[in-house]
Amino acid sequence: KLPLLGQIINRYTNLCHLDFSNIREFGDRHMQLLLPVREKLQSLKLRGTNVTDRSIESFFGLTARERSIPIEILDLSGTMISQKAAVTIAICCPDLKSLKLSMCQGITDVFMECVSTHLTKLQSLDVSMCPITAKGCTSLFCAPSLREVDISACPELNAHAIRALVTGQIGCDDKDAPDSVDVLDETELLRRRGNVSQLISISAQYMKEIDANLLDVMTSYAPHLRRLDLRHYQEIDNTDLSSFKMSLRKMQQNGVQVAFSRSNIIGTTLLQH
Repeated sequence: KLPLLGQIINRYTNLCHLDFSNIREFGDRHMQLLLPVREKLQSLKLRGTNVTDRSIESFFGLTARERSIPIEILDLSGTMISQKAAVTIAICCPDLKSLKLSMCQGITDVFMECVSTHLTKLQSLDVSMCPITAKGCTSLFCAPSLREVDISACPELNAHAIRALVTGQIGCDDKDAPDSVDVLDETELLRRRGNVSQLISISAQYMKEIDANLLDVMTSYAPHLRRLDLRHYQEIDNTDLSSFKMSLRKMQQNGVQVAFSRSNIIGTTLLQH
């Protein structure tokens, strides 16, 4: 209730961690009551609430002194924020380390470019079930601190998105990839490619067109990768199962924990449900 929340905020002015996840009654008027603790917030979880662009832009917009908000953890999954509000967050919250925007239909490739430009400290990003494309994944390759990404069940994505994520280019063929990381050390990889992916965790559930070539590219371009979630993947019709298993075993031998299972459900269908 508004009066009760107002009393709590006014009494406990040093609040730095707030969690209103899945409280459907929490909306724009409640966000306004949080303004007194905005400058001290370290984490704010609003997953599944009814906040809109109006309160998001007002709360996260720069103050008259143009001081950024020091928040490090933000969860807006399942909210109705638009691209404009998401960009405002990226610009005004440069200290963000963890950002969850799952199921936000306003998240597009434009926002992904803002992530690499403004959120230079971001370590974990969840954009699962968002309408991004492989171009947006290419932008994430340039995010300097990003280590964990979730692009599960994005209806516009397939294996090319994962390639873009770890190579920084769309349509990278495995023939252009450097030799196995078993042969080349990281210095040599950097020399040949100019850069390699710094990701340690990728979640890409319900991804289409997964094959052995993709796994080989990931082995070469993502030497730091330690966790890969490919559950409910869809393989290419003519996939050589033996080659796929061999590439998978190679990743596991390099220390990557791989979770995988085949499925007939694709991300678009899941999003519709």
